[in-house]
Amino acid sequence: MAEGFLYHSQQKKNLEERGKQYFNDLLTRSFFLQSSFVRKFVMHDLLNDLTKYVCADFYFRLKFDKRNCIPKTTCHFSFSFAYFSFAFTHDVRFFDRFRSLTYAKRLRSFVHITNNVMYLGFPCQFEIIDQLFSKLKFLHVLFINRDKNLKEVPNFVGDLKHFHSLDLSCTSIQKLPDSVGLLYNLLTLKLNCCQYLKELPSSLHKLTKLRCLEYEDTQVIKMPMHFRELKNLHVLSTFCVNRDTKVISSKQLGGLNLHGRLSINELQNIVNSLDALE
Repeated sequence: MAEGFLYHSQQKKNLEERGKQYFNDLLTRSFFLQSSFVRKFVMHDLLNDLTKYVCADFYFRLKFDKRNCIPKTTCHFSFSFAYFSFAFTHDVRFFDRFRSLTYAKRLRSFVHITNNVMYLGFPCQFEIIDQLFSKLKFLHVLFINRDKNLKEVPNFVGDLKHFHSLDLSCTSIQKLPDSVGLLYNLLTLKLNCCQYLKELPSSLHKLTKLRCLEYEDTQVIKMPMHFRELKNLHVLSTFCVNRDTKVISSKQLGGLNLHGRLSINELQNIVNSLDALE
């Protein structure tokens, strides 16, 4: 979805259903294989080698691709390391290579592959993130999750108009800047397990294309104003009932076209049972 592969004017299915169909088609053709882990999938080694050969100039995987520098043609960048390996196996040269990303002007995705392992981040993290946000104007996908060193998101994140998917789960951020409301192409926003996050940005309602909003296991206990304007929202992990029903009440959920599961918190704040019914 983030790369725009699911749009088709002829089909009436929503993007999520279309994506599931495409994935299942690839699965039946053995492009993907079921992993021994539950709900995990892998690629066959030969197919993986083929795709790496075909896409060599556009993809770069830190630690796996044997190159001295990141090509300027790189469109998709990923990295993976854990805190226990970082302390002993990475030196200053690693960070120099990381900063060279700013020369990849076509970069569309920046992904940290966690494998469910927490890591402690790396020196000058904010400086590097600051550079990425300010220079890589065409990013579509940004996953920087499970990094406890990340405590702040630069205000000029709103300049990244091409953002489609943003995942900052399991970081130490306390809030997002209101400039997030300028990301009018954003489709997915994930903030799960951000244990210091206390509120959602007041400009959230401006993300009218947003389809997925997740913020489970945070300190958020109220919804921002005008939440009902998120008409394209399909996935919502949690809804918190506000004490001030004049600002936003539970009945606003009735105007959304949600799918899947939903947790509704702070139910003690419901004053009018008719609001709950709606």
